[in-house]
Amino acid sequence: MCMCMLNKRTNFLLKKETWDSLKSISKDKNTSIGDLIRRAIEEVYFKENINEVKRKAIENTIKVRRVIPNIAKYSYKDLINEGRKY
Repeated sequence: MCMCMLNKRTNFLLKKETWDSLKSISKDKNTSIGDLIRRAIEEVYFKENINEVKRKAIENTIKVRRVIPNIAKYSYKDLINEGRKY
């Protein structure tokens, strides 16, 4: 579960079968039904944003690696110092 403060509330209705299934899943996963629903919302509606952030991080890493010729010969301290320039 997110360690952030939850401060907005919403209510909606579910079919009994859906509720019963969520209740069973939440028990198996040792979490709340609310947490299952929040995770599902994040996965469906915000997964692309998360993947975009990861893609940009990978691209930036590749750019830095291209800038440093013969990267294998550097120690990790040298690489950290080189990375601080960007």
